[in-house]
Amino acid sequence: MSDLKTFGHLKRAAPDRAKVEKLFAKKSDEVLLGALANPDHSPESRRLLKELADARGLQGDEDDGWALAQSSMFVRPFGSRPTCAEALEASRRRRRLHRATQAVVALCVALVLVTGGAVEFWWGALALAVVVWLLGGIYAWRRPSRILLLRPFQTKKVAKALKRFVRKNVAFHGHTFTLADKYVKESRFLYWVNHVPRSPVDIVLIPLMLFFKPLRQLQRWIRVSGAGSYGLLHDRMSRRFTLNYLWLFSWNKMLMVRSSDAWWKPCIDLLMYSSQLIIVDLSWVKQGTEWELDQINRRDLEGKSVFIVPQEKAEYAREIIARFWPDDEPPPPLHEYDGSGRLVNRVAYEEDVASIVSESHLWDGPGQDPDPNHMKTTSSTNAGG
Repeated sequence: MSDLKTFGHLKRAAPDRAKVEKLFAKKSDEVLLGALANPDHSPESRRLLKELADARGLQGDEDDGWALAQSSMFVRPFGSRPTCAEALEASRRRRRLHRATQAVVALCVALVLVTGGAVEFWWGALALAVVVWLLGGIYAWRRPSRILLLRPFQTKKVAKALKRFVRKNVAFHGHTFTLADKYVKESRFLYWVNHVPRSPVDIVLIPLMLFFKPLRQLQRWIRVSGAGSYGLLHDRMSRRFTLNYLWLFSWNKMLMVRSSDAWWKPCIDLLMYSSQLIIVDLSWVKQGTEWELDQINRRDLEGKSVFIVPQEKAEYAREIIARFWPDDEPPPPLHEYDGSGRLVNRVAYEEDVASIVSESHLWDGPGQDPDPNHMKTTSSTNAGG
């Protein structure tokens, strides 16, 4: 993340042109693009940086946030790309393993309670079950997908049903990132509880978590308000063990990112670019969702996207899709769910998600062509099943 920096002089409303040119004379193209896209820099500074980028022959982009996402920001997926059949079976196997280990732990807890804790065998069985649950949850999940959930903000009714949908239909495919709001957020109470020392070790560890970057990755709470915290989000996306750990101890199975008004679009750009699956809820399309749909359309991200909507809003969703995809270009598939989060056609949804994950657009990163041998294998798999 050394390419993304905030320069104090560029925060000025009227920066000195000569100083800006001197500052970036020996800087790499990546640093220049990162500075151009940094929303903490003033509009006049970014105008000067745009001129410098044009002088270097760098391809300009009217959407600087996307340039930032591509400026050494791509986060590679975990493991190799699966086939469609492998992706379909992976989520089912993950669900079975998680449910089975949960049941064993619960059974051992019940037996310890029934015996009053007097039987050492059940204590040993409980300890072994917890170890297996932790190993299965943190270490055994080797190829989780990275998923971006786009949804209407500040809508209580939608948020409640959507949380159920994620737990039932998204959680076992991978790690789901979404921006936090009033109704979808991490518990502030638990945040402060985690910062209360409960042992002598905590007295040393908690202050280190506030200042030592590797330990900060163990915190669930992420707020992006500058280049440093944006880099923290980027690093979080690449840490499989940390993400598995946070997933295991989460009820909603979502990783919620708080961001300032200036940084929410760069956050979405980064997550769009480095996710294998984008899920968009079309139950209520506001200005922010319109911008996100426009990004999917303009950046040709239909191949890694799927739309969802409550049953009663299906016709409204189709009107929105027709507005953004009026031509012959096929839009992402649309799936309906009820108030409890259950899908109307779960089989079709699972097949669509597996197909997207196995053939996800931009899987191989910027400037990389998909593996033709893999595509051939995936195509034959789809044709056969």
